[in-house]
Amino acid sequence: MNKIIKKQRALGLLFALMLGWIPAVGHAQEVRTFAVTAYYSPLPNQTAYMRGSYEADIRLNGRGTNGADGTPVYVGMLAAPKSYAFGTQIYIPGLGVGTVHDRGGAILAKKDYDRIDVWMGYGDEGLARALNWGYRFVEGQMVSGQTDTLDFSWIATNLPKRLLNQSVQNPDVFEPKVTANDSDDIRELQTALASFDYYHGEIHGTYDDETRRAVIRFQLANQLIDAENGAGAGVYGPKTRAAVKQNLETFNAEVERERTRIEQNLAKMQSGLGVHSSGEEVYWLQQMLWELGYYHGELDGRYNEETVEAVFSFQKARGVLNSDTDAGAGFFGKKTHEALLIAVESHVNRLTAAPIEKSI
Repeated sequence: MNKIIKKQRALGLLFALMLGWIPAVGHAQEVRTFAVTAYYSPLPNQTAYMRGSYEADIRLNGRGTNGADGTPVYVGMLAAPKSYAFGTQIYIPGLGVGTVHDRGGAILAKKDYDRIDVWMGYGDEGLARALNWGYRFVEGQMVSGQTDTLDFSWIATNLPKRLLNQSVQNPDVFEPKVTANDSDDIRELQTALASFDYYHGEIHGTYDDETRRAVIRFQLANQLIDAENGAGAGVYGPKTRAAVKQNLETFNAEVERERTRIEQNLAKMQSGLGVHSSGEEVYWLQQMLWELGYYHGELDGRYNEETVEAVFSFQKARGVLNSDTDAGAGFFGKKTHEALLIAVESHVNRLTAAPIEKSI
């Protein structure tokens, strides 16, 4: 990192301290560069999903109920590399102070920066904030003894239009040599990077600065370059093209495996389950209700209170029952079984048509 960049960062931190954007010096520990991204908790029946379906977003973001240390998700939760102990507090300019309670497969500590993920809410609003925040490099600060002050309410909650009209992209379009001068090739690149959530502009087929920055973000996330100003940064060459194709192929294979798994699990479902039931049949019921977003407890094969509540929530949502005083409320009978088959079939169809996914 050159002296000019260091000087600019030092001046920026001084300015932030003067305005009170960074916590009191007495509580400050260390200044670091962070690549800050965002994640959210998916909900059933959202307007749109980043990966095309509830199941796919659950795979990407986790179950969305708790961090890796068991803490329920909340405004202020951060996911960090394994080198960060749970409870570590970090000040992020523009957002405030948050606390590490979560982990992620691609949340890595790098030579020049560390990756931090910020939880930004539930459903469509959480997804929109995560997308509108994007991928930002900031000069953050390690702190201690602070109250969480993280606030993302100022981030727009409108979903990008590209999310509302998704379609599957064939990985084979990246097999031939692609150049930055071919508009059709660049449209394919922009479409892929948009689905991966690196590109947020129009699909116009011009390799402009916004596209180049998106390529850099993709290269960093896929460890093709070491720094945003490193060798090859922003250059759409053979390695980057191959990585895009591999991401597409990996997700398409995962989608097929997931579809097969769900269909196999569905075949094991049986009706006639209630509070005295236990065993494999209850486990598969819990699994299916979890897939649909109704069950949030342990997959333990016991028809416990959480299972009863999940079944009743599903019954209400699907019009099987209207009140918890109705006969069969919380009981997995024939009508509820039939409704579940229809619901899962719909989700399988939607999963099969899911767009490409970033491997994280």
